[in-house]
This record gives sequence, C-alpha cells and structure tokens, in this order.
Amino acid sequence: MVDKSREGIAKWLVCAGLNVLLCLQASVSWSQVDDEFWFVVPELSHRGNTGGTPGTLRIATMELPAVVTISMPANPYDPIFNPTGFQDIVVNMAGNATAAVDLTNLIDVAANPTNNRLENKPLTASGINNFGLHITATNMITAYWEVNYDYGADLWTLKGDNALGTLFYTPFQTVYNNRNLIPRAYSAIDIVATEPNTQVTITLPPGIAASYGFFLTPIAAGGTHVVTLDRGQTFSVFPRNYSILAADRLAGTRIESTAPIAVTLKDDAVASGSQGQDVVGDQIVPVDVVGDNYIVPEINNPNHVYVVATEDNTNIYVYDVDGLPIGPTPYVTLNRGQQALVVVPGGTKYNRITSRVNPLDPTKPFYVFQMGIENQSRGGALVPAIGCTGNTQLAFTRARADNKFYFYIITERGNEDKFLIDGARDDGIIDPGAFTEMAGSDGWVVLFTNSINSNILTPGQHLVQNTGGIFHL
Repeated sequence: MVDKSREGIAKWLVCAGLNVLLCLQASVSWSQVDDEFWFVVPELSHRGNTGGTPGTLRIATMELPAVVTISMPANPYDPIFNPTGFQDIVVNMAGNATAAVDLTNLIDVAANPTNNRLENKPLTASGINNFGLHITATNMITAYWEVNYDYGADLWTLKGDNALGTLFYTPFQTVYNNRNLIPRAYSAIDIVATEPNTQVTITLPPGIAASYGFFLTPIAAGGTHVVTLDRGQTFSVFPRNYSILAADRLAGTRIESTAPIAVTLKDDAVASGSQGQDVVGDQIVPVDVVGDNYIVPEINNPNHVYVVATEDNTNIYVYDVDGLPIGPTPYVTLNRGQQALVVVPGGTKYNRITSRVNPLDPTKPFYVFQMGIENQSRGGALVPAIGCTGNTQLAFTRARADNKFYFYIITERGNEDKFLIDGARDDGIIDPGAFTEMAGSDGWVVLFTNSINSNILTPGQHLVQNTGGIFHL
C-alpha cells in the first residue's frame, strides 16, 4: 500500500511496517498491530519555512475500542519540578476508528526555530535527549508517524514489539546526496532506550566516520562509541560534520545494546534532481526479526534495492518472476555489515531476493530496503520477508483524496479471491485475477495495483480481511 503526497512520495511500501509481519516464531507476528510502541522522531530541516511539519501520529483501532496513551517517559510533565515537560495525551477510540494526534506545536519552524521539544537533534554535548515517545493501548492498534509537508513528506511505520531488539544493522540509500539547505538537512540514526541504564554500542563501517552531539564530537572511521541511556532517552549519530555526501551514509552500522532499543533512520531532503527534496526513512527491526527471502515490486526506473548482510559469506541471489536469475549468480557476496545496491532492470514487475537457493542451505538473514521512484520524488522503506506469519485482517488510513494510493499485497496461493474491504469483496480494488505467483517462493502470490481513485477508496479508515488465510499488506 502506498500513500504519496502531491509533490512527492510519502512512502510506497506501507507493507514494510504499517501492517506486516516478521518472522520471529510461527506464532509471533511482525506487524504494527500491537498495544505498545516506542519511537524517536527524527530532526527534519524546516527549510526556511515549515518543513518537518505538520507532524502527526496516526492511530487506528481494530474491532475493539482502545484507550491510547502517548507519553514521554524521560521528560514527564510536573507542575512544580518539570512544568515544561511533556503532558500525557490520552485518546479514547471506538472500534474501527482512527485518530490523528497533531504534535506540530513541539517542532521547530522558521517562525520559531528554537522550539526543540520533540525532534531528536544534537542539543547537548553528549547527544542525549529525553524525547522518546511511548505509546500504549488497552487493545490492539496500528500507528505511524507522518510528516505531510508538500515538498518533503514521509511516514515512519511503528512496528511495536518487533521494532525492539539488541542488535541492528542499518541500511541507507547511497546514490543521492542531501540538499545543502539552511537549517541543515542530513541523514542520521536515531535510537531510543526502553529500559534504564541501557548501554548502546555503535560500531561504524570501515572508512565511514560519524559525529554526535552539539559540538559534533567525532567517531573515527570504523570506530566504536558507547553511550548509556535511561528509559525514554534518545541518541542521534550522523555522518561526520553533517556530511551530505551519499558516500558518507552510515550504511552497515552495527548497533548493540544491553536492553531492548528501537532504531529510526532518516535521510532528509534527498537531492534526486533539480526539484527533488523528499525525505526517506523508516523504523527498522533487529537482526533476529529479518528474513532471507523477499519479494520486491518494480517502482519505476531505476529500481534501487539495498541489501545488508548480518552474517559473513552471505550470498545474495536475485530472480525474476519466472525464477530466472537477474545478474550474476550469486548477484553479490557480503560479509556482516556490508551493504550492496541491487539495481533491478525495468520491465521485471516483481523480483525475488534470497540468500538460499536450496532448502538445505544455511539460513543467513539480511535486510532489504527499497527506494520507490516517481519523477524526481523518492520514497523508501524496509521490506518484509516472505514465509513468515501474517495477519488475516489489517486496518489502514487513507489520509487525503489527492494522494496516489496503491496496494502491495503478498499472500499464499488460493487466498486471492478471499479478500474483503470493509466487510465486502471488491474486485475493482483487489482483483483476484491480477495476482502473480513468484517462482521459487513456495506458493506465494503478489499484487501491486494501479493507483486507486479516491472515488473508489475514500479517505479515512478501512479494514482489509482475508477469509482464507494470512497476508502481508
């Protein structure tokens, strides 16, 4: 599913986090459907205007009502001891309902450049802030963070418990620089701790240096930095001295922690052409949640897919829909923390990327991050692995009528004609005959729709169900 702004792609692959499942165990889901979420809002340049805003936390309930509480555990409001702290926001929601929690008043714009109460930016020498958001609900919900600025929109899908872990590697696009804007636009890794006294160790890839904190304290290329965070505290690390060069992205950075953390990536004002300045980002998942078998759709040319290995000697294979290899076999061999760009040729509507050719091959999980392209606009998201547990129903919100809007659906063969939208079958939106089976995927079929007109699928909350089995949306 894709929700793009008029001027750019907000994010094409909502399946990568809004409502998909990761492979922890056969009974554990990966989707955003959860009752607890952690998130750190990245800094975006206001671009001399209002870029980075409006900033909205969008929430959707399932069938059951929910009381949703948004808090900032490291910066709680207290009328005496912390009168400028974050006051908890409580939202009472009916079943199958949506809520838009506008936090724009906490974000800096050109007219109020010192309003630093939410975005994770280098405000202190240590680089530590108290800005981590904690969202809890009395029943299952979905949630995502949306920035709906016309010239730099994006969304970050919150992945609940499956966003939390103790070992991560970071994928980044490495083709486009950031625009040279005032205030600065740059890429970064943002981290939030969920428990007190969490030690986080950040190890940079060889040849890549970084900075952190107000004084731009350096971390040497390939070096390590250790920071201790309390519950709800955040930390940001970024290319050395805010470098805007694509070659300086922190791709393949290893992040380890002594307690669960959540990690957000952002790449601000991507210079993809004379007018291009979109934001690219996502909340990523830990190593024990990523998979080894993926399906990616063609999103115009060039179709850029980034893969990051989590183990040494990981062979990456790329196949078309008929199971024919694309490029050399293997396409590339990576050691842990190494990233490669897979450029899929135009005309190959769907592609399978895997680290296993035979069933007895060792399991070597890797990350996949895909860039979507439309004219000079760019969007990106973490791609979910196939072969994992999925959901039988998922809620989503179409925010605006003028957005381009797509479904990208993966399900098992035999479930194509069992989809319901808001309780009714609608082949005009999800056409059972339009699914394509991917050779070598063990019976998984895929559908990437044309843009769906708002007269057919109106703005607001919708529920997708499959009465036959699981799916990824």
